[in-house]
Amino acid sequence: MQLNNYLEKLSKDPFNENNSPICVWGLGGLVSNIYKEIKANYNKNILKLLSVTLDVKSQNCRDIYHWMKGNNPIPVGKFLKLLKLWEKTCNKGQKDSKKILDEAFMKSTYFSTKRGRKLTLPKILTPELAYLLGYIAGDGHLLDPYKHMEKTGDFEFKVEITSDSHFVLRKILAPYFSQVFKIEGGFYKYKERNAYEYYIGSKILSMFLNQICDLPLGKKAGKLKIPKMILESNKKKKFHFLAGFFDSDGCITTNKKIGFGLGKSEKIFLEKLKFFLKSLNINTRKITKLGGQELKGWETSISWDSLPEFISNLPSKHPEKSKKLEKLKMELVKNDFAS
Repeated sequence: MQLNNYLEKLSKDPFNENNSPICVWGLGGLVSNIYKEIKANYNKNILKLLSVTLDVKSQNCRDIYHWMKGNNPIPVGKFLKLLKLWEKTCNKGQKDSKKILDEAFMKSTYFSTKRGRKLTLPKILTPELAYLLGYIAGDGHLLDPYKHMEKTGDFEFKVEITSDSHFVLRKILAPYFSQVFKIEGGFYKYKERNAYEYYIGSKILSMFLNQICDLPLGKKAGKLKIPKMILESNKKKKFHFLAGFFDSDGCITTNKKIGFGLGKSEKIFLEKLKFFLKSLNINTRKITKLGGQELKGWETSISWDSLPEFISNLPSKHPEKSKKLEKLKMELVKNDFAS
């Protein structure tokens, strides 16, 4: 499934106070063609026009030259301004601009900022991306830049993922991030508990996961939802999202229940999850409280009649959980055969 063109969303950067806009690579030829058309239709000093329109401080507009040659990436916001100028100067319509913008989206190769690392952003929803979104929805965290700004005076961007399985982080998630985004992260072992963290510092990655993939910044309590791109995807991608979420927040109990236990602010999300599972013909039990008299959270589990369908379609990557799923699947087959 191809993702919607997200260039305009990335241009609306609320964190650009440090003068480090999101820039896009691969548009040299497109920028050059737009420049030539504007020049052919504008009889006055085109460099002055571009300097004012694009807020390029260099007197000889050296930045524009490097954008056309593809030596430097062009800020997404400035490309959109250039496109608006082309529309106005060359008497083009919105359909013409949209066609160019869609072409820019498909031709984009990498994204970067002045102070950040270069990475790719996916144009299609792959099973790997769907799994990552599910896992981050469970045990991931997007650092809130505003909170960090309040404490330090600077924005900071970081994607953090915790797991009790070092294998999942190093052998599944890290390769998936490398495959989907062409970016590497770091690992950290918690001293006070048996858990690990995989982290990536990247403004572009954080904004993509937040603005394009609907994952919340900061604390997820009460803000979590199933990404729109997942809801609109096919069965395979939906189950990859569920696999990521199950590998992070799912459980298999001793009495053979497969379920999800979440915090006390997540009842609404569990209701949405139940509806999502129902759309995949997976029945679930009613949502119940965790913690007895003192509310600690909410849980739901897969109905017994839907366990075979759920297990058969769930591509779990967690070594312990996948073994338990396979064992439970064999027991279900055995019991069904015996009956």
